[in-house]
Amino acid sequence: MIQLLKKGEKPVLAHLNHDLRGKDSDDDENFCKKIAKKYGLEIETEKIKLTGSGIEEKARKARYEFLKKTRRKYNAKKILTAHHLNDNLETVLLNFIRGTGLNGITGIKEDRFERPLLNITKQEILNFLKKNKIQYRTDKSNINNKFSRNFIRNEIIPELKKINPNLEKTFTKNLDNFRKIQDFLDTQSPTSITVTEFKRLHPAIQTNTILKLIGTTEGISQKALEETRKLILSGKTGKNKNLGPIRIEIQYGKVIFNPTTPAFKTTFKILKKHPAKLSRKKTIFLNFDKIKNISNLEIRNPKDGDRLSPLGLNGSQKLQDLFTNKKIPQSMRTQIPIITFGKEILAAGWLAVAEKYKVTERTKQILK
Repeated sequence: MIQLLKKGEKPVLAHLNHDLRGKDSDDDENFCKKIAKKYGLEIETEKIKLTGSGIEEKARKARYEFLKKTRRKYNAKKILTAHHLNDNLETVLLNFIRGTGLNGITGIKEDRFERPLLNITKQEILNFLKKNKIQYRTDKSNINNKFSRNFIRNEIIPELKKINPNLEKTFTKNLDNFRKIQDFLDTQSPTSITVTEFKRLHPAIQTNTILKLIGTTEGISQKALEETRKLILSGKTGKNKNLGPIRIEIQYGKVIFNPTTPAFKTTFKILKKHPAKLSRKKTIFLNFDKIKNISNLEIRNPKDGDRLSPLGLNGSQKLQDLFTNKKIPQSMRTQIPIITFGKEILAAGWLAVAEKYKVTERTKQILK
């Protein structure tokens, strides 16, 4: 930040308060506000409340959405984050332990975010701060080893450093080697494929081709990847499998990759006045008093066994039955966005809203 100021740049600071540590979380936010005030900079802050399981992942997604929203608001050129070398090391170890392909051990990927500290260790940053008497805050939740990343940071990496005190430097060299191998595989992997062409490829390139064509490694297990590889090798017309955001299908010797959900645009708007009509085409209204924060919501595809308690119906109903009653073709059902709140389904697209989250006369805030 100071380097940017010296260059005459005026960065906008951004801080998302996850409200997971009570007063400590508020103190972090106030600390950031003081920094902004000290240097005469704009700062964007927001406080959210996360519930349910998978808090770490929900917090990460909410954080990135908040940063992208802030960039749009200020028409900023780029987003800079403070990820450092040790963050990268933890990510690679976490992926490796959970099970991953080569792509998962090539480190934090280059994307729309820039990470200028990614080749600097945490200790180097701390040394700089102490030497220049710069105040900083420590997230106390980082010492809680119930979180996998914290356990790797606090327990596993110190043990590894007993074997190799220069672990970070060795990791950097290995990372470079892994990335070169991944780059080579990418150059050998085609951008479209037939079953016959797929069979001619080396198994490593077959696997990489699948990943390249679906466009992501997030949430893709090695087991699912291997099942997909074998499905394509079978060459049986009509065979299909969902892998991440893509449905892979064999059709007369061709391998078809289609999105499981089209790139539909879902927008949310909080209303403080009741609309004249609560029934509109491709629009739903939910009781926001019970949801409280948009980041608590998730949008996904329908899953087998999904149930909803729709308006005016006692008990729950299978989404499969709902689709049948609404005469939704089988081919279109995977394209219906399912809005969830924790383990509860709030709405099946614009087809049905859960009774519990309906808008009533007492509803103060409505989510459109």
